[in-house]
Formats: sequence, structure tokens, C-alpha cells
Amino acid sequence: MESASDHAAKASEGPNPSSAPFFIVGCTRSGTTLVAQILASHSRLAVYHESHFYHLLRRDLHRYGNLERLSNLRRFLIDVREVLQRQRKMTVPTEDELLAALIEPTFAGALATVLTLYARQHGKLRGGDKTPGHHSYLSEITEQLPHSPVIFLLRDPRDTVVAIREKLDISLKGAAALWNAAYLSYTKFSPRIHLVRYEQLVRHPTESVQAICACLGEAYE
Repeated sequence: MESASDHAAKASEGPNPSSAPFFIVGCTRSGTTLVAQILASHSRLAVYHESHFYHLLRRDLHRYGNLERLSNLRRFLIDVREVLQRQRKMTVPTEDELLAALIEPTFAGALATVLTLYARQHGKLRGGDKTPGHHSYLSEITEQLPHSPVIFLLRDPRDTVVAIREKLDISLKGAAALWNAAYLSYTKFSPRIHLVRYEQLVRHPTESVQAICACLGEAYE
């Protein structure tokens, strides 16, 4: 009987650093959408807008059992497809298409595969995910996807808090807590993350985007 690992081995020998997916994270209202739109204009890059994969699927991962077992992996991929269908941001690959392209039979491997397929559907070679709140999962992202660059947006907390309150209609204390949580996530993993200061980006866009492209290992366009 063929295992999940056998399927993954046929699809890939592992992620190539030059094509590994990338992540854009940070506090909401910090400029993550701006960076995503800039990078999506690159000839090689496509950015999936807010997959929320970790929030939607990670906490219940234990329910599927060992994903090395093909039956468990298939059950997990059914739910991955359900999320993609509800988000309506790409042509949803079939279960067999996901299995054929699967980088490895893990949660991170499934996410990386979705981002790669998303990029292919847009005629690009490399996919990224822009979900600000994924900063809460930087430990897993940096450990399980070591070749995947992470871009963290940091904006002056005074401006960010005002923008959050206008957008989400929450208290000053609640908005400040969101900024603090994101910043603490960054400080724990700062050596492995590319920091982009929003104010620097809008004042000196060319230099800032050149630095982002260098972080990704991509030529600046």
C-alpha cells in the first residue's frame, strides 16, 4: 500500500529555496496589504490574500492523526479544499491534484503546496501568503518551513491603533493589545525575519522594495 510519503516523494524532493513560499505578517493595519500588492506585481510572485490556514486548520490538526497515513492525509486535504472553496480565491485543485503536487505530508507541506499551485494558476513561479495574524505561528513557520522568508510589517503604534479602531471599532486598549501581541511575536524571532517599517516603505519605496526582493532572493523589478 502506498503511503502519504510515497506520494510526496513523487511530487518533490523538498522545497527549493529559490521557489519556497514566503509569508507577510504583522499587526493588522500595518501595511501588509500594500506589500502584498507590490510583490504580486513581480513577474515571478503571486500572493494569496489572507488564507488564515493556521487559524482555520492548525488547532484541529490532531483530529486527523498521523498525516503519514494516506487515509488521514486525504481526510485533511478534504478540509483544505473546503477552506479554499469557501474563500473563492483560486481554482480549487482536486484531491488527487493536491496529492500529486504535495511537497510533504505535513500541515506546512500542504500550505506550501497550496501557495505553489496558486502561483501556477496566476502564471507565476512562486507563491506567498499575506495573513497578518499568522505572526502568532512564527515558531512553526520558521521551524517547519526553514527556507521560507518571512516579512514582518511594523508601523508606528500610534497610527496603527488609530487605524485599527477606525476599521474594527474596538477599544483603545484592545487595539493596543493587538499591536503589542504582533510586536512580541516579532521580537522572539527577529533574527530570522525581514523587518519592513511602514514609514520607511512609503518614504523610500524603491530602497525598501529592493531590500524585500533581496530577502526573497529575487531580482528587483
